[in-house]
Amino acid sequence: MGKHDQGLVTLKQSVRKQKKVYFRNRWIFVFLFTIIIFGAACVGRSGEEKSSAVESADAADAGEPDLAGEPVNLTIAMFEENGELRRQVEAFRQSHPAWKIEIQTYTRSDQPEEDGIARLQREVMAGKGPDIIDFGGGFSISDIAGCYTEDLMTYLAREGMEDYFENILSVFRYKDGLYAVPTGFALHSFAGTTENLGGLEHWNIAEMMECYERQRADRILVPGETKKQVLGWILSGNINYYIDWETGTCAFDGQEFQDMLAFCNLFPDTLKMAEDYSVKQIFADNKALLMPVLIEDVYQICEEEYIFEEKSITYIGFPVEGESGTVVTPGRSVLAISKSSKQKERAWEFIAWCLGEEGQSQLKWGLPVRKSVFEAQLQNALEAEYEIDSEGNRKPVVKNQILFEGEEPVEIYAISEAQAEKLRELIASAEMHNALDDRLYRILLEEADYYFNGDKTLEETARVIQGRAQMYVSERVK
Repeated sequence: MGKHDQGLVTLKQSVRKQKKVYFRNRWIFVFLFTIIIFGAACVGRSGEEKSSAVESADAADAGEPDLAGEPVNLTIAMFEENGELRRQVEAFRQSHPAWKIEIQTYTRSDQPEEDGIARLQREVMAGKGPDIIDFGGGFSISDIAGCYTEDLMTYLAREGMEDYFENILSVFRYKDGLYAVPTGFALHSFAGTTENLGGLEHWNIAEMMECYERQRADRILVPGETKKQVLGWILSGNINYYIDWETGTCAFDGQEFQDMLAFCNLFPDTLKMAEDYSVKQIFADNKALLMPVLIEDVYQICEEEYIFEEKSITYIGFPVEGESGTVVTPGRSVLAISKSSKQKERAWEFIAWCLGEEGQSQLKWGLPVRKSVFEAQLQNALEAEYEIDSEGNRKPVVKNQILFEGEEPVEIYAISEAQAEKLRELIASAEMHNALDDRLYRILLEEADYYFNGDKTLEETARVIQGRAQMYVSERVK
């Protein structure tokens, strides 16, 4: 995902490869991503464009006509290196040998003259640029606010919208259209015991603050809580509550936002974690209110039951104004068709393949947006498999593991029907995304720091945030 530094990316790749969940690192993923985003912004970024052609094995193959009688040449703009996209291109060309697809790499930057998004918009408006754009895991609504990509709703309607999780695709809509589509997704939420949450099934910021205030003497909000981390995860769930990208307006100077900043200021400045720190033990002792939930594959729905053991669990989610606090994160690829493309139907043919049975089945990260592929994965997870060991004994196959640092791994042989149904419910209830704009996010964190450090009053901080955020949003939507 485009908002993480290389260390976190490496960690997550290792987790996916080994199909294991290292919980201590998961806490860091969920609660330290504010620091990761902030740190990543300070790293120098190159605005140079790189290109690499994904071509046939020999020259004769590249010149072979397409099934329709013409060779096809497409260009894809790729934001951040994306092995998922490269694998998809290679797999696509196995059945389309006449196609030549060139991948050009663009880079996001805080410098307007070096920013790949700004450069791409200029190219498209000049009638140039790529045929397809892959915004990658760093996608945010601001990427398409310039209205330089095609509305994909018409294309999807031809394929049949009922084949996809329509609510997942809908969270990526801008105005009345879908100008970029994710090929996969993950779910973010929070879970706690039904008793501690007072029977609430969802909450807004005020209700969350009230619930925690009643329990401050007995338990922490989340393991590893700090001012910035709490602010970060609240914003990741409801930042779009304060921004209207369609009208280009912000609302960070109201009382509700100030109350939220004051709440975050209750927590410590720095993360304090003992050498023998055990997340599992914290929840076993009922010393934390919330557990962060990250579901990137069908097996991760098992983890909350293991953490809370026999207790009744509520997936209460992020504090938002709505019926569901479950948030959608885009997968490795978020695809769009450039308005300047002269081959829009060919471009859609590639995107449709990525959204089809074959392309979706080959995703290495995230849940598929195509229902049938998701259900196939779920069915496989529901069925225990067996193998014969070297001594001739029939043994169940370990499909996944839950690991806590310093403890024995918990082996998963299959998920239960109840867990499968809960995952379906979480997906069906998701109605918002946390595709955050890096630069806007950093504005909020930078200015909040002045308040947390006592350098500015709460009112001053909110006023400055409103001014800077409004200026930035106005620039992105014009």
